[in-house]
Amino acid sequence: MPAVPGRQGPGSSQAIERQFLLLGTSPNIVRQFPEMPELRELVIAFWDSGYVALCRHELADDVVYVLTFRHLKEASY
Repeated sequence: MPAVPGRQGPGSSQAIERQFLLLGTSPNIVRQFPEMPELRELVIAFWDSGYVALCRHELADDVVYVLTFRHLKEASY
């Protein structure tokens, strides 16, 4: 069964995985989280919506931690 636009399905998991792999090699692709400047948001576009991952980049260890994850249509983390 094909994925329906705006719905979670096989295509969304591929989009999420692709962005997480990119985040691992290019941690500066994220935007600053306004409420807490030490945190960043990774926006993952998918059809007419998408997902947002709240992350923290530890420069000393060169590690990115994904703290939480939500659909763009959800109100908050």
